[in-house]
Amino acid sequence: MNKKNLISVIIPAYNCQNVIEKCIYSLEKQTYKNFEVIVINDGSKDNTEKIIENKIKENKIKIKLISQKNVGPGRTRNRGIEASSGEFITFVDADDELNENFLKKMHEYINKFNVQIVRCNYKIKKNNKSISSGVDYNSGIINRDDLIRDYLFDNVIWNSVWGQLIRKESIGNTKFEDYRIGEDLLFNFYLYKNINSVYYTEEVLYYYNFNENGITKKLEEKNIKANLEDNIKYNEKIYNELNDNKIKKKIVNRCINMIISYQLQLVYLNQKSIKLKEFFENPKISKLIDEYNGEKYRWLVYNIKKKRYYILKAYCILYYIPLKKIKECLKKILKMVKQ
Repeated sequence: MNKKNLISVIIPAYNCQNVIEKCIYSLEKQTYKNFEVIVINDGSKDNTEKIIENKIKENKIKIKLISQKNVGPGRTRNRGIEASSGEFITFVDADDELNENFLKKMHEYINKFNVQIVRCNYKIKKNNKSISSGVDYNSGIINRDDLIRDYLFDNVIWNSVWGQLIRKESIGNTKFEDYRIGEDLLFNFYLYKNINSVYYTEEVLYYYNFNENGITKKLEEKNIKANLEDNIKYNEKIYNELNDNKIKKKIVNRCINMIISYQLQLVYLNQKSIKLKEFFENPKISKLIDEYNGEKYRWLVYNIKKKRYYILKAYCILYYIPLKKIKECLKKILKMVKQ
C-alpha cells in the first residue's frame, strides 16, 4: 500500500449489523485501490463488531477496526482521523454506499483542479430504490467566501461530512465537537473557513440510505429536547464567528425553522410541548425571533412576536392530525384561545 495518494475511509459504526456489510461491499468494488478503511465501533450492542472482524479475515480490502465505548459520532470521527495514514480523508456513514468510481473520480478531481476538497452529488435510497436525487448544481470550482455565503447553510449536501474527499493537511486542528446534532455542519464551517476552494461534481457518486429506524429513535422526547438545546448552541457559535449580516440572517432563519420543527415532533409523539411563553421569551430565543426573515414559518413567527402562542400550539396539533380526530383537536384549540 502506497502512502502517497492513500485515501483513508472513516466509518463510525453503531448498532449497524443490518447495513454495514453493504457499505463495506461498496468499498470492495472500488476501481481505485490505494485506500484503507477505518471502522470505529462506537460501543455497538449488536453483531457489528463480529461482522467487521469477519470482513477483515476475508482480506479483500485493508480494514482497521477500532472498538471503544459509546461516545457519539463526532468524537468517533475524531478517533478515525487520528488513526488515519492517508494523504486524503473521506467520511462514510455505515448505512450508506458508494458508487464504484467514488474514490477514483474524487481523487482525480482533487488533483486535476488543485483544490483542498472535492464534493460530489448524491442520491437518496430507501429499501434499495432511489426516492430522490441530490441537488441541481453545475460542476465547478467554488471559492471559500461563496461557499460559506451561498451554499453551506442551504442544503444537506453542504451540511454533512459524507460525500467529500479532503486533503488531510487541510483539516489541521479542526475537530468534531461533542454535539448530538449539527456536529457535521460545525466541522464543515471551520474546515471551509481555512481553505481556498472546493470542486463540486454533479456526478452522483454517493448513495444516502434513508433509515427509518434512525428517524424513529430520534423522535423520542429526551432526544428532541437535547437536540433542540444543541441546535441553539451550535448555531449561536457559528453566528458569533460571522461578520456577514446576510449569512447571520440565514443562521437565524435556520435556527427558528428547526425550533418550530422540534415542537411539531413533540406533538407528533403526543408529548407536552415546551412551555412556549417561557421558551420564546428567553432573551436568546427572543433575539433570534426578532431577526427572523425566513419564508417557511414567517406567519408563525409573526404571531410569536405578538405573543399569540396558541397559534403555534394549534399549528402543531393540526400538523399531524388524523381527520377522524379533527373535532376533538378543534375543541382543544378553542380552549387555548380562551386561556
